[in-house]
Amino acid sequence: MTTSIDAEDREPGHLSFARQVAAYVRGSDPIQRAFERRAVANFCRTKGYDVVRVIEDDCAQHTTDECHTLSTLVCLLYDKSCDVVVPRLDHLSTDPKVQDVMVRRLEATGNLVLVLPLDHGFSESGA
Repeated sequence: MTTSIDAEDREPGHLSFARQVAAYVRGSDPIQRAFERRAVANFCRTKGYDVVRVIEDDCAQHTTDECHTLSTLVCLLYDKSCDVVVPRLDHLSTDPKVQDVMVRRLEATGNLVLVLPLDHGFSESGA
């Protein structure tokens, strides 16, 4: 099952000139997903990013790039022109080849893929 929820901290009618991002977290354990949502939210808050959507995927791992959640994320990036923040690239897939295909699909939207390493720094791809 895949779920998408609106960012909890946004107020209706909220306008922002900050970089808008969608957060993507994946994992079969809801507690782990909650921890990762919190880490992404804290990171975005410190960077001044506006989280417009949180997309959760409870799939244990992706072994193919045919993923409903990824398609939802790609559509969101095209529709909202926002970047995406992931806790780690292995959230897209634990298979490096599939991960590469997924990153290329996300970057093809013209938006950035922001990766939140465990040390709470970040790197940008697609620049």
